[in-house]
Amino acid sequence: MTVDNRTKRPRGRPPSISRVQILEAAHSLPFAELTMPAVAKILDVKTPALYHHFKNRNELLRTIGQDLIQGFEVSAGDPQQWREWLFDMACDFAAYLADHPALLVAEDSSGPGFRISLHASEAVLETLEGAGFPLLESTHIWRLLAGHIYLEANRRFRATHPDYADLLTASKASMESYRLETPRTFAWLNEFDVEHAKQTFEQHLRWFIEMIPEPARRQKRKSDRPA
Repeated sequence: MTVDNRTKRPRGRPPSISRVQILEAAHSLPFAELTMPAVAKILDVKTPALYHHFKNRNELLRTIGQDLIQGFEVSAGDPQQWREWLFDMACDFAAYLADHPALLVAEDSSGPGFRISLHASEAVLETLEGAGFPLLESTHIWRLLAGHIYLEANRRFRATHPDYADLLTASKASMESYRLETPRTFAWLNEFDVEHAKQTFEQHLRWFIEMIPEPARRQKRKSDRPA
């Protein structure tokens, strides 16, 4: 069923729209423009008609997010090639979050944004366990990795804003007063290249992953081998 395939109704009768139609209309909007009035406009109904199906925008986003969870599949972990698997998984997850910012919305632990992070976390911890890492070390690795992933996903989402380049220029200009106080940080911020930000993220990711030492269990196995 398409958004345009709405049930016609005589004047004065309550709007005959379904949850499916509302969700289709919501999916057709850029996230920044996703409001209840905007959805109602697409469906050619008054905004109150939507509240028969969704209490508010947050509930609508949560429902969208539930569908999005099903759309992200973490590739099977490879404990033998855990570094490469971590890199690929982090890149895929950051891209998926950036493409579906409804999953980046802060919410409680029952929401889809939190649940999808749990799925990713479980896959990482299971893979690292298979590689020989203790659970505590695996948890530290995931927490640091997740920080990189979510920062990059948020950056890519902000970059879709039409005024992003101007906002970045204004931000750099505001840092001018800190040039003498923090010269190294200022130099780094001033050289930040928006066009190559994705490559920079991937370089940082590889650097971080390569710095993770081999698990103690695997190191012991190597040391036990005869010379």
